[in-house]
Amino acid sequence: MPDLQPIELPDGGEEIPRSSFWMTLPQKRLFCQTIKNAKLPQGYASNIGRCVQVNEGKITGYKSHDAHFCMHYLLPIALKVTLPKDVATPLIRLCRFFKGIWNKTINPCDLDNLHSKIVETLCQLERIFPPTFFTVMVHLPVHLVEEIRLGGPVCSRCMYANTPSKGVNHSNSQPFLPSVGKPTRRKGKATKKSQYGFMIDHNTLAQAHTFVIFNCNSKDVERYIKVQWFKQKVALEEVVISDHVKWLSQGPSYVAKRYTGYFVNVYHFHTMKRDANSSCQNHGVTLTALTPSFASSKDQNPILGDVAYYGSIEDIIEISYHGHFSVVLFKCVWFYSELDDDFTLVNKNKTICGGEPFILASQARQVFLCRRSN
Repeated sequence: MPDLQPIELPDGGEEIPRSSFWMTLPQKRLFCQTIKNAKLPQGYASNIGRCVQVNEGKITGYKSHDAHFCMHYLLPIALKVTLPKDVATPLIRLCRFFKGIWNKTINPCDLDNLHSKIVETLCQLERIFPPTFFTVMVHLPVHLVEEIRLGGPVCSRCMYANTPSKGVNHSNSQPFLPSVGKPTRRKGKATKKSQYGFMIDHNTLAQAHTFVIFNCNSKDVERYIKVQWFKQKVALEEVVISDHVKWLSQGPSYVAKRYTGYFVNVYHFHTMKRDANSSCQNHGVTLTALTPSFASSKDQNPILGDVAYYGSIEDIIEISYHGHFSVVLFKCVWFYSELDDDFTLVNKNKTICGGEPFILASQARQVFLCRRSN
């Protein structure tokens, strides 16, 4: 490494330059502060923030599972804001590699790509760190891909207990509306006492009802989705119409239930108000939707594609269709997001999709937002 060669001073002494991965005390404190400020979802890991000593620049007392979680999710963020890009990039790729081999399901076709990436990453690390850094433990990740070929995913052979897997419905029958939206023991349940007799305003009720119509699984409704006079059309229809469609056409009741927490899809979801004074963060949510994309304002041929939306849960309500069936909806605040070097940057000061705040509880997937320190 020519840049690390001793520099001869005019007085005859020598100065040894600092390496590119060397961190000053303010950088160490920034690194630790980024990890300490992270609020994690309930059950993902222990409170890692209590293990961080910001002033001393140390992280001690965490468990092995916390170390895995920290490497997969927190270290890449802390490295990005503290180290130079040429040093942080291979370290972040190393974290991504371990996260990739830890997936519950791995496509065998992706193993060759994982192997080539870890080989390239180690070569990049050799250009940064001294030879004494590369012990046999640093070399072992090269062989982990072959271990996966022989023994399957790493998570099924680790020392930790298996986490609950998401239920899969092998039946060909589909319900009219996803039953996950009902507070039952298996599919979903409220985690706090609900507020009964909650009156919904007309605008919120119209938004919720519109979303339910466009997201129900019944083919009987598809004929009427593009008809604005849904209620009148169903009333004048001569063919036999199912009871679900009839009650759906009447619209939901103005009296609804409100929750501050809901358990569904193996996730604990909370509202932002409930998470305000909590050490956990359970209000982050993401949804992938089929969205038309335009190349410019003059583009007349939009392209449909999956777009990931990120937001926070503002309210959890359950609307009832006159006692015949009910649907649990998450009212979310959606934020503008963009990709930056495999990171998803979410701008909480810029909201989008203000007219479509609702999603079904069964559609929600949990994420956590980590503030990037300046």
